[in-house]
Amino acid sequence: MNKILVAQTDELVIIKMIGNIKYTEFKGFEFFISELLEDENLKDGLIDLTENESIDSTNLGIIARLAVTILQKTEKKITVLCPNINIRKILESIGFEAIMNITDSTNRDNFKFDELKDINPDRKKELEIVLDAHKTLSELNQVNEKNFKKVVEYLQTEYETEKHKH
Repeated sequence: MNKILVAQTDELVIIKMIGNIKYTEFKGFEFFISELLEDENLKDGLIDLTENESIDSTNLGIIARLAVTILQKTEKKITVLCPNINIRKILESIGFEAIMNITDSTNRDNFKFDELKDINPDRKKELEIVLDAHKTLSELNQVNEKNFKKVVEYLQTEYETEKHKH
């Protein structure tokens, strides 16, 4: 079962991603993160990937935005629990170790998690979310900038086309 669970205290958000996490199945995740980033009290984050099998680049970009925002605000890196060596290699290859503490530890406190509900944004908003996530990944380092350049250009063109339809 693929799902995203969230738990929150005043200053900490915990996000648990279970199974195969694709943007197309979890469009509400970006909206949750956007609202979360407006919270002045938010000072730390924990991403739990202990039961994660895969995660797409759009969701990685959304996580990167959370990490970058908290790092800029508090000078503190969020933590990612990731015992899966293959996923860990992906995180390291796109430069996440510069903005997050990645650990294979599975020790964590018991929190009450709520399942994140999905939403269905319109096509323009969806393109904006995917574009923003990939721009965030591109900005992490030069390798990502090169690797995601064509994706960002394509998404930018699609977004501009959709924007001018309305």
